[in-house]
Amino acid sequence: MSKNNQPSNHPDVQVLSLSAASVQIPKYEEIKNGSKDYVQWGKDNLFPQYLFQLYLRSAILQALVNGIADYVDGDAILLGENLQSFESYQNEEGDTIEDIVRKMTIDYLVYGGFAASPLFSVDQKLIGLYWVDYGCCRKSKPGYDDDGNKLQTTVYYCKDWSDRKAPVVKRALFTGKNRVGAPIFMYDGHLTRGEYAVPTYIGALKAIETGVQIQEFHLRNITNGFSSSSMITFCEGVPSEDVQTRIKKKIEKLYTGAENAGDFVLAFAKDKDHAPIINKIADDGFDKKYAQLEVSTMKSIFIAFRAQPQLFGFVIEGSLFNRDEFEQAYALFNKTVVAPMQKDLQRALDTLFGEDKSVTFAPFALDALNTDDNTEPTNTDNNEEPLN
Repeated sequence: MSKNNQPSNHPDVQVLSLSAASVQIPKYEEIKNGSKDYVQWGKDNLFPQYLFQLYLRSAILQALVNGIADYVDGDAILLGENLQSFESYQNEEGDTIEDIVRKMTIDYLVYGGFAASPLFSVDQKLIGLYWVDYGCCRKSKPGYDDDGNKLQTTVYYCKDWSDRKAPVVKRALFTGKNRVGAPIFMYDGHLTRGEYAVPTYIGALKAIETGVQIQEFHLRNITNGFSSSSMITFCEGVPSEDVQTRIKKKIEKLYTGAENAGDFVLAFAKDKDHAPIINKIADDGFDKKYAQLEVSTMKSIFIAFRAQPQLFGFVIEGSLFNRDEFEQAYALFNKTVVAPMQKDLQRALDTLFGEDKSVTFAPFALDALNTDDNTEPTNTDNNEEPLN
């Protein structure tokens, strides 16, 4: 029995303190010396899947990713003069060019990189473009030529890397020159020093996970009868240490951690006469501590994205945020975050289309949100009347 679980001095009473369960956060790493032909992304090859699940679980991360994507994609995505044939383009999956760029932007923010698959005709003309989930792609192990230049030719694609029976498709890695078939283009961002992208919020993973756990705590505190203020006493005598340990582990699994709103004390007594008098443990103020922690974690997440909360609908208590302040804050955010991302997307799309200035972004304009002109909404897509 560990030091924290030492029995009390009373021979007929033993008390075990149950600690909260810990959350294991996957580590970013690349494994090149494994038995696979590709470079594994994470210890279990599922690091990008963890990132996407975090995006789905965290309201703050989701709001930031979706909000920044709105700013980056702007009011419209405009194609260059030589690409007018793609104005009405829609691939077999139903995606237009705007849809594809939107998905690439989301991936850039979630994973730190994005992917796409151009489709070429026999005479090497671009005839189609498809979004590819960057998190489902793995690169072949690199080789090197006589001059020390890295050679990497293959992308391994799998919809579910956690399923060992799921099919893995091999495609050529698109370099901009091999305009044959349907290769896969991968953009890995600026932070990587290896094969795969690094998300800009990599330093805030603990803060994001903490925010998720805080929400779990509040949910369970409302819905779960067991809380950190509970004591459980078994009055059928004191079982052996082995039985105590097994009971402790079972109850820890069921009732401790943020998912179950804290920890509690488990006590064993010979009978009611020897049971502890304490029936309720004093409130440790977890709700207040978590509220303070929630503010701290939110700050860490926004710092990681170099963003001001007000730009994404998070109002700071005691502060005002008018139109002028919004425009000043957005001007800085546009210069440091939005515009650089737009340039990266433009360069990638130039490579895919084989054209310079293939795509431009109509800047996000706050005026588009102005509804004070008393004009009636119009439907520009068809002749239907506006809804009442």
